[in-house]
Amino acid sequence: MEDGAAGFSTGLIYTPSCYAEEKEIIELAKVIAPFNGIYASHMRNESDKIVEAVEETINVGRQAGVLVDISHHKMLGKPNWGKQKQTLALMHKARDEGIPVICDQYPYTATSTSMTALLPKWAHDGGVSALVARVKAPDQ
Repeated sequence: MEDGAAGFSTGLIYTPSCYAEEKEIIELAKVIAPFNGIYASHMRNESDKIVEAVEETINVGRQAGVLVDISHHKMLGKPNWGKQKQTLALMHKARDEGIPVICDQYPYTATSTSMTALLPKWAHDGGVSALVARVKAPDQ
């Protein structure tokens, strides 16, 4: 931070970040707080549990006292379209409470990431070779 970093970011749908617990992220964010750091998050979920993921991300900012930037705010999957009414309301409420929260969104109808991000966290246990073996196994 003293050399010019603005904060830190997480990619909580990717390994190894998906294994980080909320309390761990809060403790890391507390380190950047004295520098007015920014916590930017590619959140833990961007589909069925998007509301819970926004709540978690905002809570990091609340507990650590840092600005929160929700990266690429989107609702994956047609059943989740419309949930932005809830998530944006959470962001506005947080701002009303004095928690600085911003987000960005890209204007595409599709997302772009590794297909492994679609797999549950447990599927990544043991590394890439174990993941490939699971994907190849008919019973998995």
